Amino acid sequence: MSLALAFPSSVRRVTSFLPALIAGLFAALSVVAQPVSVNDGFNPDVDGTVFTVVAQSDGKLLVGGQFTSVSGVSRSNLARINADGSVDTTFNPSPNAPVRAILVQRDNRVVIGGDFTAVQPGASGTAVTRNRLARINADGSVDTTFNPNLGGQLQPQVHALLLQADNRIVAGGSFTTVQPNGAAAATTRNYLARFNTDGTLDTAFNPNPNAMVLALALHVDNKIIVGGGFTTLQAPGETAPSTRNRVARLNPSGTVDSEFNPNANNGVTSIAVQRDGKILLAGYFTTVQPPTDVNPAGRSRLARLNVDGTLDSEFYPRADGAVATVSVQADGLIVVGGAFTAVWGQGATSVNRGFIARFKPDGSLDSGFAPTLNGAVNAVAQQADGKLVIGGSFTRATPQGASSAVIRNRLARLSTDGSLDSNFELDAGGRILVSVTQADGKILVGGSFTSIAGLTRNYVARLNADGTVDTTYAPNFNGRVYAMVLQPDGKVLVGGAFTEIGGETRRHLARLNPSGTIDSEFYPHFDGQVGTLVLQSDGKILVGGTFNTVTPGKSTTPETRANLVRLNADGTIDSAFDPNPNSTVAAIAVQSDGKLIVGGAFTTAVGSDGKLDKSTDAAGKTTDVVPVRNHLARLTTEGNLDPAYNPNANGNVITSVLQPDGRLLIGGSFTT
Repeated sequence: MSLALAFPSSVRRVTSFLPALIAGLFAALSVVAQPVSVNDGFNPDVDGTVFTVVAQSDGKLLVGGQFTSVSGVSRSNLARINADGSVDTTFNPSPNAPVRAILVQRDNRVVIGGDFTAVQPGASGTAVTRNRLARINADGSVDTTFNPNLGGQLQPQVHALLLQADNRIVAGGSFTTVQPNGAAAATTRNYLARFNTDGTLDTAFNPNPNAMVLALALHVDNKIIVGGGFTTLQAPGETAPSTRNRVARLNPSGTVDSEFNPNANNGVTSIAVQRDGKILLAGYFTTVQPPTDVNPAGRSRLARLNVDGTLDSEFYPRADGAVATVSVQADGLIVVGGAFTAVWGQGATSVNRGFIARFKPDGSLDSGFAPTLNGAVNAVAQQADGKLVIGGSFTRATPQGASSAVIRNRLARLSTDGSLDSNFELDAGGRILVSVTQADGKILVGGSFTSIAGLTRNYVARLNADGTVDTTYAPNFNGRVYAMVLQPDGKVLVGGAFTEIGGETRRHLARLNPSGTIDSEFYPHFDGQVGTLVLQSDGKILVGGTFNTVTPGKSTTPETRANLVRLNADGTIDSAFDPNPNSTVAAIAVQSDGKLIVGGAFTTAVGSDGKLDKSTDAAGKTTDVVPVRNHLARLTTEGNLDPAYNPNANGNVITSVLQPDGRLLIGGSFTT
């Protein structure tokens, strides 16, 4: 981190220390001396819309859509993401147009479908022609043996893929022809086709829907449920089209299951099958009317069917906008994403839900799951650990209970409770300047921020060991925090520019209980900022900063202490210790023998014993003078000046670290 922010080039030898300069000095000190080492959470930063997300067995994620980069790494429409959210640099197939569907075969090869007409692995060299369907090897290269070659007169696309138990691949979309592996002529296949494992066409399978297919799911007895915008299907040998409005079930041969006819009044975009065989439908529809129902049943964008295709009358959640995706968690909870902003459970009252919601198996709303996005959710994938990865067109996410959103560009990960995956994003301009780690692994952070991970936290926050914000800990300081020290009893000393905590007066120094409440028995007040703290082995506290007086306990009488003071454990002043440096103390190091090395912006220090140096002029006259100590001095345990120690730095010392061998590392604005 550059120190130019703390020390402008025009400032080298400081004789007047403005508050802004001192604040910068303490900020730089804290950042350099006590770095924060934490996980930044899952935030891949996709620069375009995500249409599909699939979790691999190794924990990596395949992401398809219409984008050109992920986390600043060039990736055309398809990327593989490591478990931590970083880009897998070994995988870069680079299809030349959007990817809308992905499936992972049992041998880990990846089949992709979409709008593309070529794939160019590594984004260099010769592009390989692949029209709307391709198979990618695990290393990102193109499988040269697999080339179904889908086409059509208008805008042929693949929207849905399904892997059967026998490894055959079913594709649905808006295509009308296939010409596999260099076949001499194209074969008509309207909107739905099945391919053998080598990419050749399964010629016996031709359901022939009359409009686009958007969703596929495998059902009992290897039957296939198909959803989309169609109204009829007619397999070879069938004398007339079978009316099937937007959803149908096919026998393994591709013929229409005559016993299954849910009859949705508008498009079906997603299908999921529960463990009990019941079928979840999502889409644009507002009614579902199987043949056994005399009247249409209101089902706004979400419905559940029994195994035989009849309507599950006990399940009736609704959404106020299109549902693009529905999935079933391992625990049976049902997650939906789409373009809605409100949902209904089993009751008549709507509940705000920003583009994602979760329902219980009985259709009631999971009220404990309430993340909010600012744009549509198109895809949901569940990881092995239960976390949900969501993709779409959103750019912001607001964790449940948070007052502000954090950046999540088109891809985000949610914990099982709906909270956003760990991210330490601060408010604009906010910085973490200091941190300490508790014995239980929780991390206390302080700085210049007023929010963290979307939650309001003024200048101090506590993070759980997994990186999430501890919602029970919110002391609420009114100014910056520059220093923290953890005591053996779990209490923490905090120094900075604040004057209040939760509305209670605490000027520049405070002690917090482990719960985050103020220690009411510790009450020293400083008339200026505290920038550095050291806890001695005997429990006494060394405090450095930019101050002139300290008011101990609840006393109303301030005592003179310039820039460096030692407090007893109860917050009273150690009266025998008064080194009196003439300006800011920014760094303190305690040697093994108990001596102290202090650094800062000072140029003189007297010492607790008040001993002065002797100066002799040209005429031989001797006078007492204050000892010169430019920016660095060593004190005895009593606070007396060590006359033999005078490194004489020509600029501010803002940080120091004592090595095990006793040598001292210092940093600052000095040059000699």
